[in-house]
Amino acid sequence: MKTNLKSPWISILLGIAAIGFTVFSYFQKDKFLEKAIDAKGIVVDVYAKEPSLSDKKDGESQTEYCPVIAFTTAAGDSVRFKSGTGSYYFDTYKIGKEVDVIYDPNNPADASIKTSKEANKWQSMMFGGSGLLMIGIGIFGVIKRKRLSMPM
Repeated sequence: MKTNLKSPWISILLGIAAIGFTVFSYFQKDKFLEKAIDAKGIVVDVYAKEPSLSDKKDGESQTEYCPVIAFTTAAGDSVRFKSGTGSYYFDTYKIGKEVDVIYDPNNPADASIKTSKEANKWQSMMFGGSGLLMIGIGIFGVIKRKRLSMPM
């Protein structure tokens, strides 16, 4: 009996890729947080972010409302940026609301809503954990298929 071993291996490769991406993004974000400067920003606009395919559930999708934030750097420069993350609740980021932001002092346009190192660690652990889960499922699939293909 010939078995198809592709799908468990795809799961393992996707898991390895997810872990690799997690490690890379964790260190990138951690490096950014090390040099970032805090500032107070003001929500000046809100835009609706189109949902991705993974956000669509049962044919329905939720709209994510992301703020456009303006702030002044320590050097006195005015900066305005669109946050890539927001909320599914329109009222979370009302125009005029004060928001804590962090920015790269060498490139103030590289700014985001303030997150902590702790939040970065937990987000990375969750995404990395899903990569480990995919690897585990793939290994289980490889073992199961090997057992099915063995003569009794």
